Amino acid sequence: MTHTPRRPRDRARTLASTALAGLLLAAGAGLGSPAVSSAESSTSVPVSLSVSATKVSPGHDVAVTGKVRGADSGTKVKVWQRIGSKPEKLVGTAKTVAQGRYQTDVRIKGQKDRALRVCASSSNCSPWRTVNVVKEKKYSVTLGASAGSVTPGTAISFSGQVSPALAAPLVLEASAPGTSAWAEVAQAPSASNGAFSASIPAGAVGAWSFRAVLPEAPTSARAVSPTAVVSVTTPTPEVPAFPYDKPAAPAAPLVAKSPASAAQPSAVVSWVAPNGNGDNNLTYTLTARSGQSWAGLTTTSQQVAMNPSENDITFAVTATNKAGTGPASPSSEPVRFFQAPGTVGNLQANETGVNNQVRITFTAAAGNGAKPSEIAYPWRANGVEGALPSGGGLVIHAGAFPNGQNVNVEVWAVSTVRGESVAGSRVSDTVNAYGTPTTPAITEATALYRQVRFSWNGDSTGNGRGVDALFRIDGGGWQSAPVSGSHTVDTGPGQEVSFEVRTQNAAGWGAIAQTSVTSWADSAYAFTRTNTSVVVDGETRYRVNVHLERFRPNSSVFCQVAGGTGAAAWSETYTVDGSGNWGPGATGAAASTDVDMSGFGTCTQQ
Repeated sequence: MTHTPRRPRDRARTLASTALAGLLLAAGAGLGSPAVSSAESSTSVPVSLSVSATKVSPGHDVAVTGKVRGADSGTKVKVWQRIGSKPEKLVGTAKTVAQGRYQTDVRIKGQKDRALRVCASSSNCSPWRTVNVVKEKKYSVTLGASAGSVTPGTAISFSGQVSPALAAPLVLEASAPGTSAWAEVAQAPSASNGAFSASIPAGAVGAWSFRAVLPEAPTSARAVSPTAVVSVTTPTPEVPAFPYDKPAAPAAPLVAKSPASAAQPSAVVSWVAPNGNGDNNLTYTLTARSGQSWAGLTTTSQQVAMNPSENDITFAVTATNKAGTGPASPSSEPVRFFQAPGTVGNLQANETGVNNQVRITFTAAAGNGAKPSEIAYPWRANGVEGALPSGGGLVIHAGAFPNGQNVNVEVWAVSTVRGESVAGSRVSDTVNAYGTPTTPAITEATALYRQVRFSWNGDSTGNGRGVDALFRIDGGGWQSAPVSGSHTVDTGPGQEVSFEVRTQNAAGWGAIAQTSVTSWADSAYAFTRTNTSVVVDGETRYRVNVHLERFRPNSSVFCQVAGGTGAAAWSETYTVDGSGNWGPGATGAAASTDVDMSGFGTCTQQ
């Protein structure tokens, strides 16, 4: 039995020679002949045999070729098959041609390995050749085209891909517009990365279809990619440049800059269409001094986004028609493109220890198109605003920085370029100003009986910080003291004592408050004779008063009169008041008119 071999590649070439005779090939390397087993040497046996593949999937053909030495043309040969221990089976016949050569195909059926041999007669056979039967592999194919629409004669690049990767030839097939026939137009040697190119013939207008084909192989089925359609259109004829001339130069463009903000600077540049000199179908190219350009514009305005710059930027425009590009316009008025400045860096607000004074420091903000001389640095604190030089400085303001109060200080940059201002974001820090303490208040300097007492109040002297207090007596050493308090000094009678007090905080010592006071003078008493008369022992006498001063407060004082002093003997104890005084008041003594009262009696402290 003779099987007709399936040869899809030969059919593709036949179609290419008929339906696509006009398609120009521009392919890579062509496909080679399939690999075959080495033929039996013609000198070893009278009949030699080769098979096209030693591994084949069921349903595929194996090409059987060879030579019968000495045979005439037309000699019949038979192909025998042996599977395992089964009897040999005739699976094909062929006739020799010139030089005794023969060729036929054998269809592989079933899943078992087998052996083939060819016999010219029962005694003249080739050696057996083994063919292993393997499972058929499946592959998928994709195809991509470099363009979806071209003009006739244009070369198109195609990229075919087989998955999984396979080192085997890949074929590009095409179908012309209006036909359903496919023909091979190019080959790629490796299906792992098929690359083709093909040119569309002149006059071939319409939708061309292309596909990539992985031909049938002994162990794999034929695989075809989805169709890639390329539209072939007639090119639009060129309009002759002449008798047109190049356009005239446009007038200088106008620049309407957007207000500066944190966004990228931008503007709308507009111009008036120039004389087209016969062809007013104009396109424009806008060029900035910064080097940016916008080509192929079809309207007479363009929104432009610009980078911030400290330099002036101007714009010019050219017009183009079929005759070419005309001269450039004059430059526009210069424009500065800038945006909101950056934030100040490393802002610090620090107290100095001087009343209501703060030192503010920072690093300059990024100008973002503004020059350093065009940037100001405002500050705001506690509702008060001011300005600082770049880098900061000292600020004294009682309203902005009251001592002892936490205040939030904000600093920001403001750029002003050609009268247009824009502010950057604010940065803040907290500060609490303070100064040296104020003078304490001396609230008491009291003279006492052989003592003096001083009191003071320094609670309100801190001036923004906590304080310590010191005092000293009569210029002696300073002694620690409570911020507010009192101190009593023992003295002699009528002794003057000086007192000083001051407070200290982180800024240093405050001013000294000072005073002095003298203790009470020495105690004194006096007897005075009244005009009240009494008769004592037949004699007329006068009552006597006593007056006590500066004795120990609320104490007892003993007073007496000895007999023989112009009065009878007498004594009495008095209790002085809180000021050490008693009287003047009457005593029980009575004195004659000639008695000297300066030495009349005595009073002593008890």
